[in-house]
Amino acid sequence: MAKLTRKSYKRKKITFAAVLLAGIALVSTGFAAWVLSNNVSKDGTGNIKVGKVSDSSITMTVEKSANDFKFDPAENDNTGRVRWDGTNFENLSVDFTITCEAATPVLADVKVNMAKVAAIDSAIANNYIVAPACYGADVVIPVADMSKVEDEGKTTWTKTYTVAFTWGSAFDNKNPSIYYDTEYPDDSAKGKGVAMETVKNTLDAFYEGLGSEAGTNYTITFTAELN
Repeated sequence: MAKLTRKSYKRKKITFAAVLLAGIALVSTGFAAWVLSNNVSKDGTGNIKVGKVSDSSITMTVEKSANDFKFDPAENDNTGRVRWDGTNFENLSVDFTITCEAATPVLADVKVNMAKVAAIDSAIANNYIVAPACYGADVVIPVADMSKVEDEGKTTWTKTYTVAFTWGSAFDNKNPSIYYDTEYPDDSAKGKGVAMETVKNTLDAFYEGLGSEAGTNYTITFTAELN
């Protein structure tokens, strides 16, 4: 727990605290989710743990909208040669609602940063996925962009920030269950024209690269900066 002193308020800008989200697991592709012919295999699992840091002057809490990022088939995709398994489907974004509270209106901004991880870097390099804006970089949320409420000598700021992945160019920026069943009249080597063995090998490499059963864990840090 960090303490803010009167002397610390004289600084131009100080970092109050970092809220670490340890254990965010990316559920990667697995053949229990991707239904390809008669192939069946394992599925990745994981969840999000949200930390809380506070002191006597200001507090920060972060609430999440979902427990997992899931790189799985499109929901209710029951047609074509690549389908969902009836249970697992994609969830590429998680909303984080940030709440800061203080007796004195001292908040300058909140920074969001997702630590880089080799397995995710590899998936990005292979064009399987596109990373969020905060991946390996600070995204600054100015206090002016946050909702502000003053009540009974206390100021509360809130903001919902979405951490979102998207599908990469290897799948024409579509879910693979859609991409591999899409006709490309001008390019027979894409989409539905990709050989089934290549489809299986690509999805298997994507799955294994993101950590297989254990998932891929990394950290998101929310930092409140004070005036």
